[in-house]
Amino acid sequence: MPSTKTNEIDNIRKDVKSLKSNILELSKQVEADGRTTASDLKLKAQENVDHLKEKAQENISNFQDYSKDQLAAVENEIKAKPGRSMAIAFGAGVLLSTLLSRRS
Repeated sequence: MPSTKTNEIDNIRKDVKSLKSNILELSKQVEADGRTTASDLKLKAQENVDHLKEKAQENISNFQDYSKDQLAAVENEIKAKPGRSMAIAFGAGVLLSTLLSRRS
């Protein structure tokens, strides 16, 4: 019987050694996958930032174009009706003056 116990113990030692080896290999694989995932996430984040920059530039450009168009429309309106424009400007000045004098 002692030889059977010895064989069992040897088998258990082999299994433990194999298990250690498998765990070591698995941990190396998990570490490599983790590096790959971090690298992929960093790349994806950079792509998102680049996309957001492009969209922001587009929005700024669109806003500038819109602002120029609105300014041109106001200038045209003032040139078309200068008397009305002066009356509106005068009225706005009086209103602003009244509001500011009440604050002081």
